[in-house]
Amino acid sequence: MNPEERNKLVWDFLETVCLPLMKSKGATYAQVDLTNDANANFKRAAERWGVTVEQAIGVYMGKHFDALETYVRSGGQAESEPIALRLADLVNYALIFYSWLVESGAIEPPRSVMAIKSDYNLAA
Repeated sequence: MNPEERNKLVWDFLETVCLPLMKSKGATYAQVDLTNDANANFKRAAERWGVTVEQAIGVYMGKHFDALETYVRSGGQAESEPIALRLADLVNYALIFYSWLVESGAIEPPRSVMAIKSDYNLAA
């Protein structure tokens, strides 16, 4: 697979699997308390368990890392859910974590990859 093919594959995965999955699951969790807050689920969990929102997101994300590890260790023989959906969940939790960091003011939405590298004095 060349880089162009991989980029298309990844973009298609984001568009056809990850984002629809996030939209369907996110709407359900956000409306539990009728706030329409996309991160409400994680804020409630953080408050409930006395942890930070970052830690709550990490715990939720961790179960998908565990599933990925099981898939790798078992050669794909111990799946309760298709690995593509587990991977989509991992991608989505990374994006949720990003959204929380922006919402909380920990980071600003980046303008571009080059801007991020510049902010951290990284080579272009």
